[in-house]
Amino acid sequence: MQLIKEKLYTMNKIEAESFEFTKGKTYAIISVFTPDAENGNRNKANFIIPEDQKENINILYSGFHDALESETAYDLEKRDYITLYPLSEDESLAIALFIKLNYDIVDYFVVHCEMGVSRSAGIVRAILKWKYGRNKIFQSPNGYIQELYEEEFYKNKMYKYNSHVYKSVLESLRNLSDYKNHPNLAINTFLENKNRYGD
Repeated sequence: MQLIKEKLYTMNKIEAESFEFTKGKTYAIISVFTPDAENGNRNKANFIIPEDQKENINILYSGFHDALESETAYDLEKRDYITLYPLSEDESLAIALFIKLNYDIVDYFVVHCEMGVSRSAGIVRAILKWKYGRNKIFQSPNGYIQELYEEEFYKNKMYKYNSHVYKSVLESLRNLSDYKNHPNLAINTFLENKNRYGD
C-alpha cells in the first residue's frame, strides 16, 4: 500500500482485500479487476466491510484488461488464446464520474488493481494531473516510467503505468463537466446506482 498524496492511496488486490477500514471515516474505492469470460466476475476483490461501516464506503468495480488496445493473447492458465479488452470509453466515464462525485468529500480515496502498478497507477496519475497538475515525467532506460512530483508522492517508486488508462481517465475528467445531464446511458445508470458492492 502506498500513500500517494494526502488522502490518495494505491495498492494491489491482496492489500485491498486485507485493508482495515477505520470506523467513522469515509472511503471511496476504485476496484479494478480482470474480467473473465468463463467465470464472470470471479476476479473481483472481496472486501471485508463491517456492517456498521457500509454506509461510509462507496465502491466502484471496473473490469478491464491491462492492455493498450483490443488484442489476442495467450493465457497460460487457460492454455488458450483470449481477447484482451482495454478500458472502454463508458468505463472511463464511469471512473471519472466516480472520482468527481467522491474525491473531495471522503477521508480516503483508494485505487487498486491486481498488482497495483499498471491500471491503478494510470488512474492515480490521471487524478494527480487533473487535481494537482504537478507531475513531472522521466523515462528511465529500462522502459519504466519514474514519477517525480514536487512533493513526497511516488517518491523513489517505479511504476509502469498503463498509458491508455491514464489518457482516457484524464480526458474524461477534463471533459465531464455537465455529468448530471450526460447523454451517455452508462453515466445515467451509474448515477442511479452509485454504490457497487459487487452486483
